[in-house]
Amino acid sequence: MTLLVAREKSGKSTLAAAAGAAVSNGDRFLEEATLAGPALYVAAEGHLDDLARNLSSFGADGNQLFVLRPWSKGRLLELESAIQRVRPLLVVIDTLASFVEPLELDPFRSSDWTKPMLSLSQLAQELSCAILVLHHGRKSDGEPRDSTAIMAGVDVILTVADVKNSDTERRIRAQGRWHIEDCVVQLEKGETWAYSLVRPDRPLVERVLDFVRQHPGCSKRELRKGLTGRAQSIDEAAQELLDSVVENRGTDSAWSLYATPDGGEQA
Repeated sequence: MTLLVAREKSGKSTLAAAAGAAVSNGDRFLEEATLAGPALYVAAEGHLDDLARNLSSFGADGNQLFVLRPWSKGRLLELESAIQRVRPLLVVIDTLASFVEPLELDPFRSSDWTKPMLSLSQLAQELSCAILVLHHGRKSDGEPRDSTAIMAGVDVILTVADVKNSDTERRIRAQGRWHIEDCVVQLEKGETWAYSLVRPDRPLVERVLDFVRQHPGCSKRELRKGLTGRAQSIDEAAQELLDSVVENRGTDSAWSLYATPDGGEQA
């Protein structure tokens, strides 16, 4: 069982939707293989139309991706019944606070959280599925909100944070029962949306070229927002690519960058 923690609007639902879509198709996710099979998304909050668009944008298989909108007070029984019917490899609970809302738990009382967290863990073990629980982070530092019993009840905690000057990248810090590397992930648009790992050791010119390929017509401002690094360094890397594998169809003051035929394909 994994706890995915982030502040509001930081993209935890989007990241979870990408994971669910990858499992539904048996696609690789963040450069790792997945088992192909059913996935169950428990939408305890948010609009179902938004979730449907999210899942579709990541190319989810509609025959293998199931959505549960819990409605009764006995939500753990609802979830158990749905898992028994669907037999998913992955269950996403979005979010923990909304899912357990009918239980009227004290957010900070450990004894209130022990039973529901243990019940979820038992479901994962007895019904052989991975459970990804989405949870809100504190406003002060982004760490998991509410009782420490929530953190104690999972195997892995993934804390998601924004990357400065980037709308598309997120930094993920991992804590768990086994070693997991921290990483930075980037949301990219191709035939479908996908997350990729950002490799800081890659030359900046390569990352600039990749960004231009994925965002044809991008401006200097969009480059700076979309990539990690100093604005001056990003500008210099883009300038280095101009007139070789990148062309500026805008003006000197208002860039509109496109990859040339020589730079349009991945090496």
